[in-house]
Amino acid sequence: MPRDYDKNGVYEGEHWIVDLAHMYSYGVIPEGRSLPLDVDETMANCVPSSMAAYLKTTTAETLKYFPNWKQGKGIHTREVLQVFQNLDFPHIKKEYRKTVKTIGEICNEHGSGLAVFGFILPDGKWNNTDHMVVFDKNKFNNLLIYDVNAMDPDQYDIYIEGAWLTEKDWLKQISTFMYAAMGQAYEEMFLKHIIIPKHI
Repeated sequence: MPRDYDKNGVYEGEHWIVDLAHMYSYGVIPEGRSLPLDVDETMANCVPSSMAAYLKTTTAETLKYFPNWKQGKGIHTREVLQVFQNLDFPHIKKEYRKTVKTIGEICNEHGSGLAVFGFILPDGKWNNTDHMVVFDKNKFNNLLIYDVNAMDPDQYDIYIEGAWLTEKDWLKQISTFMYAAMGQAYEEMFLKHIIIPKHI
């Protein structure tokens, strides 16, 4: 049976089959990162899924680092930093607190890492829901952002929970899925802090 190849995989019969090797070759995923394929199975939210994408592993593996995690509950940044410390891969937290910087500028300055965003509601109050994503550049030096809620617009009939997107495509989608997560629209999204490797 002939196969048609696409940046996301291979078409066999009537379905696209995910092929991570092709995704790397097409620059869909940054080298050294991954696209967790078990998010539906574990019901992992943004932190364990972002950790999985960043560490090139599965959400099932990253959830082992957070034994007290419960579906729908958040994970504090200090827990994430402790996991990196335990893995002998120390990271630091760098505060931004509404500094006007794009992820592209952050990536150019620091390379790759995790970014945490906060949200301000129409009444001016901060929402207690933060959101974590991963940022890195692919083999063509293009910035990509991994978000567990994102959907690659070119995935055809492949359904994967989460995707690596350009910053432009990510910004188009985030208001929709954060509305679903928070139950209401937000007035403003801002970068709270990033988590990046500690250079000794």
